Parts: sequence; C-alpha cells; structure tokens
Amino acid sequence: MKIRRNRMSQLNSILASYGWKPETFLTESIENLKPGRVISVYGEHSKILTEFGEQKGIPSGTLMSSGEFIVTGDWVLVREIDGEDLCIVEKILPRKTFLRRKNPGKRKSFQAIASNIDLLLVIMGLDNDYSPRRIERYLFLAKISGAAAAIVLNKKDLCEQSEQRFSEIKTIAGEIPVEMISALDSTHISKILRFIKPENTIAFLGSSGAGKSTIINSLLGAQVQKTKEVKSSDGTGKHTTTHRELFLLPSGGILMDNPGIREVGLFSESGEEELEEIFPEIAIAAQECRFKDCSHNGEPDCGVAAALKVGKIDEARYSSYLKLIKELQAYKVSIDSEEARKKKQKDKQLSKALRKRLKDKGRI
Repeated sequence: MKIRRNRMSQLNSILASYGWKPETFLTESIENLKPGRVISVYGEHSKILTEFGEQKGIPSGTLMSSGEFIVTGDWVLVREIDGEDLCIVEKILPRKTFLRRKNPGKRKSFQAIASNIDLLLVIMGLDNDYSPRRIERYLFLAKISGAAAAIVLNKKDLCEQSEQRFSEIKTIAGEIPVEMISALDSTHISKILRFIKPENTIAFLGSSGAGKSTIINSLLGAQVQKTKEVKSSDGTGKHTTTHRELFLLPSGGILMDNPGIREVGLFSESGEEELEEIFPEIAIAAQECRFKDCSHNGEPDCGVAAALKVGKIDEARYSSYLKLIKELQAYKVSIDSEEARKKKQKDKQLSKALRKRLKDKGRI
C-alpha cells in the first residue's frame, strides 16, 4: 500500500511538472474523472499524460458531437478503462490561452494550433527566412492567444547584416524581448534558457527551416526532433516536425514544437484594437486624428498621415498595418455575412413551422 501511495505521489508530481494547477483549471467537481494533459494529437486519437502515466486518449461521443476539438496542450478530464492503456476524454477544461490562425484557403474558419501556452517563442532565421512583416503577424497571433511573446533570431553566423536586422526587429518588437543566436553554437542556448521557467509551457512558432528542431534538440540534450538541410535557393525547409508535441525539459519547463508556419492568416472579431498594440507608433499618432473613426487612409487632418510625412512612422510598417487591417475587416465581413445567412435561414424555418401549425388548426 505504501509503495502504491509513493508511486501515485510520484505520478502526481509528474503531472504538476507539466503545469497542472487545480486552482487554475478546475472550475467544477470532477467526480470519477481524472485530469490529464494532451501531449500530442494524431487525428481523433491523442497521447495524454495522467497520474497513471501516458495513455492513448479517444474523445467521448458527447465531446465529438459538441464540435469541440482536442488540441496539444489541453487539460482534459478523462475516464479510465480498466485493464487497458486507454482513456476516454469526457471534457476539455477551460483554456488559459488558445493559439489559432485563420484556416489557409478557407474564409470563415480558423485552425486551432495549441492551448495553455505561457510563452510563444517566435523563431526566425536571419537568412532567406527573414521577414519583418511575418514577425508582425506572429506577434498578432500571440496577442489574440493571450500568451506572452518573445523573439529569437537564429542563424546569426549566416547573415552579414545580422546587427542591422536585429535592430530592425527590436524596433518592431517594442517591449517584447528579442535575442539573436546561432543554434549550432551551444553557448548561445543559454539565451533561450532565460525564457524557460519550471511548470511553464513554451511553444515555438516559425516557418520550416528556421531552426526550431535544432534548438529543441540542444535544449533537450538529445536528437529528439529530426532536422533537415534548407534549400539554398530560398532558405526554406521541409516540415521536419509533422505534429505538435510537448517535451519536459531537464531544466524544468515544458516545450512544444510546431510544424512550420509560413502562411499566417489573421482573424479576430475585435482585431483592430489588438493590432494597434503591435503598431504602437500608429496608435499614438492616431490620437491626433480629427475624426475618431479615421481609417488613416486619405482622410483630412489625419495624425498618422502627418507622422508618416515627417518620418515618425516607417513607410513599410504603415503599408503592413493597412494590409492587416484590410485582412481583419474582410474576415469580419465574412463572419457577419455568415451570421446573417444563418439568421435568415432560421427565420425562414420558424415562419414555415408557424404557417404549418396555423394550417393544421384551420386558421389559414
């Protein structure tokens, strides 16, 4: 009995090391269910860490019919199946943070990426992967997810303009921390370790070939993630990471790798306000606009236009801002149109049902 209690205590300790905090995630009685964290997802199946160790998880019928999807990083309540290394996921616990992007090629849906992330670490190569405009998109995803963000510029050894590019990203990042490293230099890894705290979850975000897997292998001290050469022609790489997975670091903290994300579609119902936090110089200049609803695109007495004219706002940043605003507005229009279509369809069904009822009663 004592041995079993010691084992249970050890397993509960493992669960805590993956970030389990009952006071944060539990909002109701769990009865006969057990908490667990989703380590990885493979189609409808998932790998879940519970107090009994790693188990294969499958969603319950109720969960599947609800339309909710399990994502890596979720905290869930599971029901054990006696005698089998299998559990049924009955409920997804409230997500502290939720990383999503607009579904590529689809106007009105989003792709769930991960949940319960404390820090999003944006990894970008200083080679042909370098793109300040993509950094802005990554930072917006971090903002609407609710997670903190930091930026790591990799492949310093391959870039002659590394200091110039570092300075450019520092300007874009504002108060967001930025580090510059070469992942092949083991002494540089300490710059990343400063972001990692015990029981906190850090997710890597970046395009293929940025060096995410190389950094993860260095942090884990083992060849866990495959790495591949990038194409010299454009600096891109194949997706060496094909799924999301959580890793427990020897130094404490939980690490999540993500398949490379190059297309960063934006969506958000209230995105314009959040976007201003990514472009603070535009938000400050906008306070001088004559009209409160100024779009900063040709209106008279525009504070942003005035700041742009005297060089207080970078032309490329301004163009990027307008492009992202247009993208967010297009998403909102598509959502409003879809909601209007659904309402019209529902009203039509109600009207039809009412006419049938009146007809049955002989009133029409």
